[in-house]
Amino acid sequence: LVFNLPQQIRWHLIKQINAAGEPVRIWEAKARQTGCSTFVQGYLFHQCVTNQDETALVVAHVADTVHEIFTKSKLFLEHMPEQLRPQTKYDNRKALDFRAPRGPEGLRSRYTVVLPRDATSANGITARKVHVSEIALYENPRPFMLNMLQAVPDTPDSFVYVESTCE
Repeated sequence: LVFNLPQQIRWHLIKQINAAGEPVRIWEAKARQTGCSTFVQGYLFHQCVTNQDETALVVAHVADTVHEIFTKSKLFLEHMPEQLRPQTKYDNRKALDFRAPRGPEGLRSRYTVVLPRDATSANGITARKVHVSEIALYENPRPFMLNMLQAVPDTPDSFVYVESTCE
């Protein structure tokens, strides 16, 4: 995978924040078609398939967009070399769960998608990695974000990337 220039800038910023030992919190007003969602999905996917007990959450304003974004991660999984591909317990429209089909084996990482239907849509989820897409299009972004951010630990390994296309 070769990053385009906007993706290189994003990657450099994330590396700087990680090197400083700080939680990654990025809000981006983005242009269309710069590879932002693909980059963030690639980052979340990589974190989930290379670390144990990782949790990632993807949020977008409508079901079609959530599905489109989540499909990128499924494509990454599909094209992984077989010898590197983790065990998968669930692989459906709302989750990739990298546990063994039975028992405690596997990475125990999971990748989940939700819609911001109301402020409590992310309740019950603790996620160290979060991608919030097209926040400007959410019906009630403020209460959703206030509630959702409480599900993300304030630790150096946590990551929240919020983006929206400029109009």
